[in-house]
Amino acid sequence: DSEYFNGKYRVKTVRAHWIDYNNGDFFVTICTKNRSHYFGHIDNGEIYLTSIGLYTLEAIQNIQKHNPYCEVLGFVIMPNHIHLILSITDIREMHKNKVAPTQVETQYIASLQFQSQMRIISKQRSLLARTIANFKSAVTRYARAQKIEFGWQSRYHDAFIRNQAMMNQIADYVDNNVVRWATDCYF
Repeated sequence: DSEYFNGKYRVKTVRAHWIDYNNGDFFVTICTKNRSHYFGHIDNGEIYLTSIGLYTLEAIQNIQKHNPYCEVLGFVIMPNHIHLILSITDIREMHKNKVAPTQVETQYIASLQFQSQMRIISKQRSLLARTIANFKSAVTRYARAQKIEFGWQSRYHDAFIRNQAMMNQIADYVDNNVVRWATDCYF
């Protein structure tokens, strides 16, 4: 039965089955556990980041370094959540016309081959999901190493960006999120 893995219940995915999470532009929101204000505070329309907020900023800036198939088009760090605008390009598509991939890309392709058995067992984990998991894991490791109380909400929200008008609307929302904090649904 697909609902169980090793006799344990497995929660069904909330991802839309008709969207290719390996290619495209996505608007992602990731909240902290219990929406606790771990990342900082907002005063007079400006965010003041805590040490974990500053590390989160660094981790966002390094997403593409660790996930060569992902480009961060925009982001904002709020006290208890972050918004990311990500562009995912399947690395296999990126190299159709390229002769020799870089070492990082070669390692990634080898990783894809290594994980093929796991994909059969648990369905393919998308590049978007892999990116978010890597990012959340990096921030969590930092918090533990620094002995900072911290936790993420278990899931994240994503929206597939269908066109330029939607991209513009989301970019405006991200750019003005700090200023609109008092009216934010996560306030």
